[in-house]
Amino acid sequence: MEATFREFALKDVRSNPFRDYRGNPIQPAKVATLIESIKATGFWENIEGRIVDGKLQIAYGHHRLDALREIALRENDPDAAYRFIVRDFSDSQMLQRMGCENSSTYASDLGTVIEAVGAVVRQFAEGTVTLDAVPKTTKDSSIRYAPSFLAGTGSDSREHPYTALSVARFLCSTCKDGKEAQLKIVAALAVLELQEMKIWNAERIHTFRRPDGTIPVESVLEETKNSKTRAELTRVREAAKAEQAKRDGETIKERLERAEDEKREAVQEIERTLTALRAATRMEEEKRVTQLMAEQKENEQKRQDAEKRRKQAEKEWKANKKAQRESLEYQRAEAIKAAQRREAQRRSEVKWVIDSITRILSEADTLDDQLKTLERDFGRNRRMLTREECKLLAKALDGLKDRASRHRSRWERVL
Repeated sequence: MEATFREFALKDVRSNPFRDYRGNPIQPAKVATLIESIKATGFWENIEGRIVDGKLQIAYGHHRLDALREIALRENDPDAAYRFIVRDFSDSQMLQRMGCENSSTYASDLGTVIEAVGAVVRQFAEGTVTLDAVPKTTKDSSIRYAPSFLAGTGSDSREHPYTALSVARFLCSTCKDGKEAQLKIVAALAVLELQEMKIWNAERIHTFRRPDGTIPVESVLEETKNSKTRAELTRVREAAKAEQAKRDGETIKERLERAEDEKREAVQEIERTLTALRAATRMEEEKRVTQLMAEQKENEQKRQDAEKRRKQAEKEWKANKKAQRESLEYQRAEAIKAAQRREAQRRSEVKWVIDSITRILSEADTLDDQLKTLERDFGRNRRMLTREECKLLAKALDGLKDRASRHRSRWERVL
């Protein structure tokens, strides 16, 4: 690629379009050091760029550009101009030059690496950058899908697969003969993943910055791993709480109160777990995490078993209540049938009595007619009776009258 030197006024020099000042701001300490260096040895004309709309767009050297502008401001020289290397860079080459140059110039500054890695992944998703294909033997947990930074199956998309190694090769940041990505690339992807998961914000990475302006890769790697562990444990506990609350039919207020209590307990448990994890080796660390997950699974199984026993007891109680209700209803039905039988028997007996009385009264009418006939015959023959016969007749009539009176009295008492 042909290169030429051209002079540009500082006011006509622009930043690399992939430079992220928010995520990787200019460091005043570096600018101050560069100002002293330029004053002592002069400006080294090795910043490359391309021409866009008549302006120079630099690929790297943003701290040096700020140092030049500060010198011009101090010397009151608004038209200060310097020579730059001009090449016909594509977007992909601008990004690659920025990443590779910063990787060699600021090898210990993780902020510039995060900026470059993020830009590479986003441009890879848009098709302006080409990365090495991911081998078929690569583990799923190591694959990411642009523009996402989530490892494994965390991303919804399955397009634009990449790994830490493919990004590292693009940014000239591999080790072990190009077979592994440097730790700074791994750490940068871990930070970007936590930012996408909303666990870290963009400012969190700067809390690791040392007085000399660098960010230690090892410390960031350890903290990103701990943060993912805490987030995973919290997610598992929250899922278990939600499921348990749903099964138990708790009210929203009860679930919130219990969730707060369990959250505090989870935080305390996580802190204790992390203390143990930091003091252990990597193998012990993984073993402890596996043990914690097994305990969590066992506790979940116990909760499920307890819920099954509760539901079974509730089912048996409802069945018992149903049987009791059916027994009472059967007894009531039998009592009603018995009462109906007694009522039918009573009505039958009353009907028999009424029919009997009616029959007797019918016979009484016949007797009354016979008595009238006797009375008529007796009236014709009365003078032929003796005194003794008259007394016997009177006594017979009195007996008939007494018997009728006794029957009447008995029935009046019954009624």
